[in-house]
Amino acid sequence: MLRRNARRKLSLAVGALALSLAGPAVGGPFEDGASAAKSGDYATALRLLRPLAAEGHAASEYEIGSLYRDGHGVSKDYAQAGMWFFRAADQGHADAQYELARMYETGLFGQENYSEAIRWYTKAAEQNHIGAQYNLALIYYSGLGVAQDYGAAKAWFQKAADQGHADALYALGSLYYSGLGVEINYAEAARIYRKAADQGHIASQIVLGSMFQKGRGVSRDDAEAARWYRHAAERGNADAQYALGLMSYTGIGVPKDDVAAASWFRKAADQGHATAQYELGHLHYSGLGVAMDWNQAIAWFQKAADQGNADAQYALGGIYERGVAAPRNYVEAYKWFSLAAANFAAPKQEMRTAAESARDRIAATMTAEQIAEARALARDWKLK
Repeated sequence: MLRRNARRKLSLAVGALALSLAGPAVGGPFEDGASAAKSGDYATALRLLRPLAAEGHAASEYEIGSLYRDGHGVSKDYAQAGMWFFRAADQGHADAQYELARMYETGLFGQENYSEAIRWYTKAAEQNHIGAQYNLALIYYSGLGVAQDYGAAKAWFQKAADQGHADALYALGSLYYSGLGVEINYAEAARIYRKAADQGHIASQIVLGSMFQKGRGVSRDDAEAARWYRHAAERGNADAQYALGLMSYTGIGVPKDDVAAASWFRKAADQGHATAQYELGHLHYSGLGVAMDWNQAIAWFQKAADQGNADAQYALGGIYERGVAAPRNYVEAYKWFSLAAANFAAPKQEMRTAAESARDRIAATMTAEQIAEARALARDWKLK
């Protein structure tokens, strides 16, 4: 009997010790409150979480802060959100540290405070918070509130990338590609981009496609380039759609197919991609892959030209000079040739010279008043 009583007392003592070590018994109410918040039952969430937060339960403080930040069940109040996030963050709650840092960074307390943002991001990042690692890297990369430091940016991008953060992988690949904070290493850049691309990261897919197309860091492989462009193009990326359209038009990496080229150019053009608009205009003008339609050609040339595309501006100059597909108009021709000459980049010096020659050629047939008008139109032209 004495032995049984002793065992019972020991069991009770061990149980009491376990409870004291565990802290307040908040698992059930907290989980129910957090679940209610997630499902949109904010009244229940507040009823269950407020008492726990008032007692200093960090996870509950974080949840209450989130409700005030988003205005769920309460009026949106950044001051209240910040107060609750701070209470949780001060206890080492990584998500709260991250949210508090974001509020400081974005000026939700009235103005940006990058020093405080860096302080709280660092606390969360040191606990392996992937979002904090990435955002801290961005701050060092951009030099916001701190001296620009590509080395520190690389270190934090690396930590986030090691956890599979796709944007961090892309950023890290870009550092190796550009030689910022590290030596240029195209092979390493391609390896890292591939990890992000395999996660569906569109920008990485496009860069990887370009690297295969150029043979930079990888063996040149146009078919592999087209495969990566297609991944991004099918998800609606205009740059990839344009690239795939150009490959279809030239038959590089994919079978030559003017219809497919027109289809991809159209998808990109509809999103405002100026070069795709020019290429689509060219196809309509020539009747390649689409019905010949000069009105459509001029419309697409105009859209591209309005965005400063020099090829489209040159094409419009030729149309107005020859009077093909539109009435001859030397004033318009002079204007567009002048703009093309100004906008052709250095690698297209021959086209710049051609535009200047065309402008000077038609000037010989124009009156002084027409030339003055055309020059004024060119001077006053603005991107649309």
